[in-house]
Amino acid sequence: MAVVVEIRLKELLKERGITQEELWNMSKEDSNDPKTATLAKSSISEMCNNVRQSINKKHIAAVVELLDIEDINELIIIRKE
Repeated sequence: MAVVVEIRLKELLKERGITQEELWNMSKEDSNDPKTATLAKSSISEMCNNVRQSINKKHIAAVVELLDIEDINELIIIRKE
């Protein structure tokens, strides 16, 4: 039995009416350096499409903060297949 980890970022953005581009802009506003985003566009896209093989804890923290997530289960689902 395999364990599957899914990131629900795409669903959360849709529920909140936020695009990937808007999340990226939000992460730029949240950064200490206005030229740098806390989340790269490629990282956001890969998380939305569940193709990212590893996720930096800083990325998880940024998504949780930017989307005001209170329960990690909103963002990450673990299931057995």
